[in-house]
Amino acid sequence: MSWTRTNPGAGDPWGIRSQASIRQTGADNLRTTTLTNLQTAVTDAASATWTAQAATAFAASAEGLIPDVQVIITGLETDAGALNQYAAMVEQIQDQARAVQRQQEDAQRDLARLLFTSFGDIAETTSPRSEPDPNALERARVAEALRETRSTLTQVEVRWDELALQRRAADDACVATLTSVGSRGNLAGLGTQQLSYLSTTGLLQKLGGLSATEITILVQNNPGLAEKFRNSPPDTAGVEVWWSGLDAASQAALIVALPIVIGNLEGVPYGSRVRANKRNISTGIATLETEIVDLEKTVEANKDGSGTRGGGSGLARREAQEKIDALREQISYYRRLRDEEIEFPDPATGLPVAVTGHNILVFDHAHDAIAEYSGLLDPVTGNVPAGVDYVGLYVPGTNTTLGNFDGEVNRSEWFLNQPTDKGSVGMITWKGGPFPQDLEALSGAMADGLGQKLAHFGQGLELATSAEVTGMGYSAGGSIMGSAERAGLALDRSVQLSSAGMGFGVRDLAEYPVTADVPHYSLMAPNDPLVLFQGAEAGDLGHGGSPLTTDGFIRLETGYRENGQVSSGQLEGHLNVWDRKGTVRRQLYNVLVGGQVELYAEPEVVVIPGTNQSYATNPIMEPGYEPTLVDVEGGEQ
Repeated sequence: MSWTRTNPGAGDPWGIRSQASIRQTGADNLRTTTLTNLQTAVTDAASATWTAQAATAFAASAEGLIPDVQVIITGLETDAGALNQYAAMVEQIQDQARAVQRQQEDAQRDLARLLFTSFGDIAETTSPRSEPDPNALERARVAEALRETRSTLTQVEVRWDELALQRRAADDACVATLTSVGSRGNLAGLGTQQLSYLSTTGLLQKLGGLSATEITILVQNNPGLAEKFRNSPPDTAGVEVWWSGLDAASQAALIVALPIVIGNLEGVPYGSRVRANKRNISTGIATLETEIVDLEKTVEANKDGSGTRGGGSGLARREAQEKIDALREQISYYRRLRDEEIEFPDPATGLPVAVTGHNILVFDHAHDAIAEYSGLLDPVTGNVPAGVDYVGLYVPGTNTTLGNFDGEVNRSEWFLNQPTDKGSVGMITWKGGPFPQDLEALSGAMADGLGQKLAHFGQGLELATSAEVTGMGYSAGGSIMGSAERAGLALDRSVQLSSAGMGFGVRDLAEYPVTADVPHYSLMAPNDPLVLFQGAEAGDLGHGGSPLTTDGFIRLETGYRENGQVSSGQLEGHLNVWDRKGTVRRQLYNVLVGGQVELYAEPEVVVIPGTNQSYATNPIMEPGYEPTLVDVEGGEQ
C-alpha cells in the first residue's frame, strides 16, 4: 500500500487483519476437512474390501497429496501471521505518527506566536539618549523560546524520518515472509520477474526440487515457460546430468506437472519422455474434443439448411460435419498412440514383446510436432537397448501432418521385420514441427528451420544409443536432413531418397561439419519430377545442390517394382519408391545394416548411325544386365 514520509502510517490495519483472517480460516478448513479426509482415506484403503492392487494405487495417490496440502496449510498460516504482525506494526506507526503530528503542530503555533511577538511590542527601540532598553530581558526570553521551538521542529523532522524507516522495515519484513519458503514453499524466489532472468538451464535447476503441485502453480502463473524451452533449449549433455541427479519423486513430479517440456527435452531418457508424452497426447485429445463441441454448435444452428453446395446454412453444416469427422479420426489416432498394445522384437532374443502405447519421443499438438521410436526401449535406462545394432532416422517429405504420420511410421517399421543375420534394428520417424504443404515445398528456408530442430534432436539421439545411425531423408525430408547435417547432426551414414536437395544453400559435402567424411548415398527413380528442381535456388526458395551429381555421393540403383524381377517393370516416379517389394526398400535396408548395395546403372547416349538423332539406353532393362554390387562403407563387411 502507498505511503509517504509525512504519512508513514497510511493503510488500514483492520483490512490487513481481515486478509490474515481469510488465510487462517482457509488453513483451518484445509486441516479439518481435506487433510483429515486424505489421512482417513489412506487408513481406510488398507482395510478396504476391493482388490489389493486398486486399493494400493488409491492409497498411494491419496497419500501423495498429503504433503502438498500440508505445504498449502503452512503457507496460509505463515501469510496470516505475517499480515497480523504487519497490521500491528502499521497501527503502532500510526499512533506514533499522530503524536509527532501533534508535536509538530504545537511547535509551529508556538513559532508563529513568538515571531509575531519579536516584531511587536518588545521590538528593540532607538533613543537619542543612552538609556537602558526596557524590553531587553523580554527579548532575550523570546529569542531563547525561538531556539527551543526550532529545535523541537528539527526533532520532529528526525522523528518523521525514523517512522519512515520503521515503515519501510515493516514492509520489507512482510514481503520477505510472504515470499519465503515458509509461505510459498519451494516457489519462494520464483516470481515472474525472477524467472525472466533465468536461462532454461537455470530454470531446470529450480524445477528439480518442486512438487507436482508447485510446478503446476508455477506454470499457471507463467504460461510462457514452455515456450521459453522451445525457443532456447538447454544444453543436452547438461540436461542428461541434471535428470540423472534427480530422485524418482522429482522426476515423476516433472513428468506429471510439466509434460510439454519433459516430453520434448533432449537429454531426458526416452522412456521418461514417452510417459510425459502420453499426458501430452491426452491434452491433444482434450483440445480436439473442445473443437468438436464448437463445431457441433454450428451443425445444430444450421440443421434446417438444404445441405446443397451454395445452399447457405446447409453448406456451413456440411463443412462443419466434415471437420468433426476428421477430428474424430485424429482423436482415434491419438488414442491408439497412447493406449494401443503393440509388439516389437526383443533385440536380445528376437521374440515379440508387447507394450502399451507407442514410444512417442516428441509430441506437441499445438506446434504440429511428433517423433516415434519403433522398437523396444530398455526398461532400466529408458533408452535404446544395447542389443540394437542399427538405428534408422527417417524424415518424411512434403504434406506430412499429424493426421497422416502413422503412414510414415508404417514405412519405418517395415525395416524392423526383415529377416537378417546383420543384427537388430530400431527406427525413428521424425516430424519435429509443421512440414511444408504443397507449394511450401519450394521453401528452402522452411526446410532449413526444421533442419536446425532435427540437429538438436540428434544430440539427444547420440546420448540414447551407441548403435550405428543412418539418416534417411525422403523428398523435402532430404533437404531437412541435409540442413541438419550442416547444423552438426551426427550420423554414421546418410541416404537421400528422391530428395529435394542437399539442404538450403549447401553445395558441397565439406559443409557438413560432422558428416563430411561419412558415406552419403542417393536414389532417384526415372521420371521423378523432383529432379527438375534439384540445384535451383533463388532467395529463400530451393534446396541446395543435387545429391545425384555432387562429388562424394554414391548414387544407387532404384531398380524394379519387385526387387530382382525384370518382368515386374522398372520402378518409376516419386511415390513408387516405397513399393513394398521394390528394389529401393531393399537398397535402403542394406545401407542401414551395412550390407551390399547396387550401384546406379548409368544410361549411355547412343547416336543413330547416319542421323543426328540419339537415344539413351536403359541398362537394367536390357537382356543380360549384371548389377554392380559394393559393400556399404562403414558397416559390417
